[in-house]
Amino acid sequence: MSNFLQIHLLTAYAPANLNRDDLGRPKTAFLGGVERGRISSQCMKRSIRTNDVFKDSLQNLGTRTRLLGQKIQDTLLEKGFDEKEAIEYTLFLLRINYLLAIPDESKSKTKSEKESLPDLQVSFFSHNEIESLEKVLDFISNEKDAFLEIYKQKAAIYKAFKVDKPNNQQTELRNSVEPKLKFVSNTQCCPDVALFGRMMAVNPTYNVDASFQMNHPITVGSSQIESDYFTAVDELTDKNKQGAAHVNTQYYNSGIYYTYMNLNLDLFKKNLGDLNNKDEIVKHTIDALIKCAATVSPSGKQNAFASRNFADFVMVEFGSASPRSLVGAFYNPITGTNQVVKAVERLLNYKSRVDSCYGYKLALQNYFSLVDFDAQGDLLKSKVDSIENLITKVHEVL
Repeated sequence: MSNFLQIHLLTAYAPANLNRDDLGRPKTAFLGGVERGRISSQCMKRSIRTNDVFKDSLQNLGTRTRLLGQKIQDTLLEKGFDEKEAIEYTLFLLRINYLLAIPDESKSKTKSEKESLPDLQVSFFSHNEIESLEKVLDFISNEKDAFLEIYKQKAAIYKAFKVDKPNNQQTELRNSVEPKLKFVSNTQCCPDVALFGRMMAVNPTYNVDASFQMNHPITVGSSQIESDYFTAVDELTDKNKQGAAHVNTQYYNSGIYYTYMNLNLDLFKKNLGDLNNKDEIVKHTIDALIKCAATVSPSGKQNAFASRNFADFVMVEFGSASPRSLVGAFYNPITGTNQVVKAVERLLNYKSRVDSCYGYKLALQNYFSLVDFDAQGDLLKSKVDSIENLITKVHEVL
């Protein structure tokens, strides 16, 4: 049975445009008959993954790119190969690593046909895969004769790598080629690939199921989009001339956002594969995830609004019970004044009803709050006074 770490947050944002649509307006959603502010989960996850706290805590993180082929080609050119060789060898590496489809060798090509480097799917590569690629490129450059002996067998290699059930000869060929030229692997995923997963369209064998999920944060009440009309003055223009040098409009909204995240801890450990010091990586990942969830804001329009807000309320749960969001607490939109306090009370009351009705049992449920509210009984016992103490509570039950 899997264990899940669940995180619930309430974060208040004054005028902000953290995540905008194609028209430059803050993203929205309708719930409970009113329009809410919304931030996409993709935006939030990238904000966490690229944050300094996350990067410094975990290091050796992955790279998301569609330019890996260009990187390989450029490196081969730097190592002294001509353009034709660089393209051919790059395509060869991409194909046997299943980043490009292996061509049908039975179809003859005309002399006018020239192979070129196509665009790749945007893929997530772990730090270990990038390091392995560098070793492969060093092998091609430093042991060119040995590589060319392999490359001469290109047609047979393609066939061996293409068939689902290779015969003994094909298996032997694959086993001789892979240690030298294979760099894509699921055996050692770095923490962010293990968390956020990846999809490899050409070969699903290298897919990684995301162990981390989160909702699209939405406001607990109605949130209208407003516009900010602004002008810019040209300070070198003739003082007798009137009017602005630039006129424009930007959009914003405000509200208290409910965010929900859950981490399948067992799947995360499985995704990490056979990495050394796995337990230490798990510990640092949980620390970084909780800290970043509570303190990181998306980068959208920060220069215009400085909307860098820490969470007003953070609750962490841990246990083997099936994960569940508490967004139902806000189906009926919160209105009036003192909305943060109302949102905290509504969230905890809803949680109590859900847990009671479904017999929901957890090994851990602790929270801290920056706002004062009426907490009694078990809720009072679950309260801690800092994010560090919250993290300590999690480690006690791991």
